[in-house]
Amino acid sequence: MNRLGTVFSAAAGVAFLTAAGLSAGAAKGKGPLDGKTFEIKVGQEGKPQNDDKLVFADSLFSSDKLTPLGFGKVKYTTGKAKGSDFTFSAELHSTKEGKTSWKGTIKGDAIGGIMIWNKEGQPPVKYVFTGSLTH
Repeated sequence: MNRLGTVFSAAAGVAFLTAAGLSAGAAKGKGPLDGKTFEIKVGQEGKPQNDDKLVFADSLFSSDKLTPLGFGKVKYTTGKAKGSDFTFSAELHSTKEGKTSWKGTIKGDAIGGIMIWNKEGQPPVKYVFTGSLTH
């Protein structure tokens, strides 16, 4: 079983990502995606996908499935993409499980992107994710 499949089998919960539009509130300590949550499917290409939930709150990003493994909340960054679309990135760290690097694009209520999981002594593993805004 792949690393993420094992995590999703062992960790209960479904929380992952949120997104909205860029705003001046980010300069005042409020992130442009704050208050948004995305339900996603994530997994290696061609393999079974797992449910997760990405949460953006208080200028921080978290994954409900990865939190029980010691991946805490981290600041996220955003950038402007084409039209009203935008990009985001975040890097979660766990002392036991390594780091996960998230990069994605938000188009309206849809989200998609990649997550690279790096763990010491193992090759990086690439995952893809897609999902939609829940609130």
